[in-house]
Amino acid sequence: MNLGIFNSTMTEEVSDVIKYFLEKHEYQKRLIAGFSLGGNFALRIATGRGSELKLDAVAAISPPVNPINAMVAIRLAPFIYRNCFFRKC
Repeated sequence: MNLGIFNSTMTEEVSDVIKYFLEKHEYQKRLIAGFSLGGNFALRIATGRGSELKLDAVAAISPPVNPINAMVAIRLAPFIYRNCFFRKC
């Protein structure tokens, strides 16, 4: 959970960390998964560097596939939902 503002464009940085971690640890299967923006992130990492990271699978639960539409939906959502989203419940 990020305490500050999260930059959702930094997939290269996260991919590099995953690569570094996987170089130090051996697994029979390599999976990446995420929920919400994490799901969007997982999909982008798998698409961009999945082969290099030798990922076997990716799972994305409720990913915002269109960030503009997602932000508009949050902005137009009832106050209680917006409040929860921005305060991380």
